[in-house]
Amino acid sequence: MFRTRTRRIVVAALAIVLVLASASAVYFGVQAQQLRDTESARNAALVDTDATDAVIEQVSASLKAVFSYDYTRLERTEHAVDVALIGEAAAEYRREFETAAQQAKRRGLVKAATVRAIGVRELADGRATVLVFLDQQVNRQGAAPTSSTATLDVTALRDNDGTWRISNIDGL
Repeated sequence: MFRTRTRRIVVAALAIVLVLASASAVYFGVQAQQLRDTESARNAALVDTDATDAVIEQVSASLKAVFSYDYTRLERTEHAVDVALIGEAAAEYRREFETAAQQAKRRGLVKAATVRAIGVRELADGRATVLVFLDQQVNRQGAAPTSSTATLDVTALRDNDGTWRISNIDGL
């Protein structure tokens, strides 16, 4: 009788442990699926270092080329815009560069841009959102150089050939 009672208690305890383990497995499985379905789980910037490095390299080079100019070679900057910018970013830049180019010629301006810091915030489905700290130094004929820093929120899209082109630039 004592053995039968002990056996029933052990079987009941094992059944309870089995039910709890099954419930825990279901609960954690659901939680894991919910995590996989979040935006951050689809964000390759957190896990794909090769893709993130490509975005950083190409966006940095593009911003440096687009935001640097020499009043004697403005066509280089215009070419950089054609290569690096698309959509609204290209249209807005061209509108603003028209005035900047006139001032550059008149004042003898040379502007050099340097990416001080850059980080990819989001990277998914051929679209990257990048935070950039861009230093700019302007040299004028007969004047001391001036410097400024811009904080930019940049959106880049990947072309079919794998090239990242900037589609939007917002100052922060």
